[in-house]
Amino acid sequence: MEDKEQNKRVEQLVNDGLLDEAARELKTGIQRGLADVETYLLLGNLYEQIAERDSNTAMFLMAANSYRQAIALKPDCEKYHDILIAAMSESGDLGTLAAEYAKKLSENPNDVILQRCLKKIKAISLTKVDNPAVIEREHPKFLRIFFDILILPLSLVLIILSLMVQKCSTLWMRGIVLLGFYFAYKIINSLVTGQPFFGAKIR
Repeated sequence: MEDKEQNKRVEQLVNDGLLDEAARELKTGIQRGLADVETYLLLGNLYEQIAERDSNTAMFLMAANSYRQAIALKPDCEKYHDILIAAMSESGDLGTLAAEYAKKLSENPNDVILQRCLKKIKAISLTKVDNPAVIEREHPKFLRIFFDILILPLSLVLIILSLMVQKCSTLWMRGIVLLGFYFAYKIINSLVTGQPFFGAKIR
């Protein structure tokens, strides 16, 4: 009976657009022992709505934690795993989830659901860089601007001037040196970030 009353209150709060209050109502119910799979799924969904409303990716992590609780109660439901993967992808921390699933799979190598989930995570990772460890390896934006917008054009200008204007012939070597610095930067950037040689974009 108490569970039904809580669901009615939560539904009314959601209909009124009071997502934070609805989430607090569910959390209070969980603390009172009114916790089942549907409660955790609804709480996670509310957190996701709040995350989208406030553009707060940290709320996606809270949603993911709620989905983990639902999975703990019903681990064989692949749909719940899919919801968790989607939330972690939105949070920008899919790499952490991949590590979690890899650890669980090492302990249960024959678990088909874990195998499929890990494949899904890897497939998403191919199209989305969301691992902070990878992002941190990228060179700072100002370096890309400095080399791509300043050094490269300047080196080409100096080389062209040295070829077209006789009095500027001494600029040839300076242009070559600058161009050498530019290519050295591109090679190092490619090795460090794993990006294609000319794949780095200014963002």
